[in-house]
Amino acid sequence: MRLTTLTVATIFLGFMASPTADATVIFYDSRSAFEAAVGASIADDYSAPAYATINGADNQMDKVFGETRYDTTGFRNANTVSPNIFGFDGPAYCAGCNGSFILDFRHTSVGTARGVFGVGFDFVNNGDPFYTAFITFGDRSSVNVPVPMEFQPTTGFFGVTSDLLIGTIALGLPDGGTTQSGFFAIDNLTIAAADPPDSIPEPSTIALLCTFIGLGAFLFGNRPREQL
Repeated sequence: MRLTTLTVATIFLGFMASPTADATVIFYDSRSAFEAAVGASIADDYSAPAYATINGADNQMDKVFGETRYDTTGFRNANTVSPNIFGFDGPAYCAGCNGSFILDFRHTSVGTARGVFGVGFDFVNNGDPFYTAFITFGDRSSVNVPVPMEFQPTTGFFGVTSDLLIGTIALGLPDGGTTQSGFFAIDNLTIAAADPPDSIPEPSTIALLCTFIGLGAFLFGNRPREQL
């Protein structure tokens, strides 16, 4: 199910910095919906053998896949790629698994210097604080999007597309704030080309309504739960 379009996002994110009014920004909690909405894309499942040789340094992490630049902001140079990150069936990525980080998409082979059309990834968001995605677009506007809690052994999906292009996504505290707490990890990082497909189907009114109600409950009524 597609999470929401800008019209709905303006309602529940109205107190945060938001993209320009005529922009189209769509969020997804379904990988199939995200992949159906984007054109050409590339994906990193973190299985490249070179990941096993990095010592955590950001510049080493950048070079393996070569399509994303990493900045570990909680624990510096603490990139971790491992098949033993709980919640995933295979290799996954975290910044020390308890630290914030920034993904930079302004230097890819499928985008432009302003970013890419779409980004999606599987995630585990399990801890205190629960992480926020602080997205900066190609026009330098930005938005905070609380990432739903997702406890192991299941994973969630987070995706976003925008005709503004997505430059960076900081995962941590709102407004790109850093943290050395919580637990956040990702897998199957998918980057979509800067040119969107000719036609992106709009979500149904019912789907949007149900999603808005669910997100409203998460944002305004949800309380952190203790991990068993």
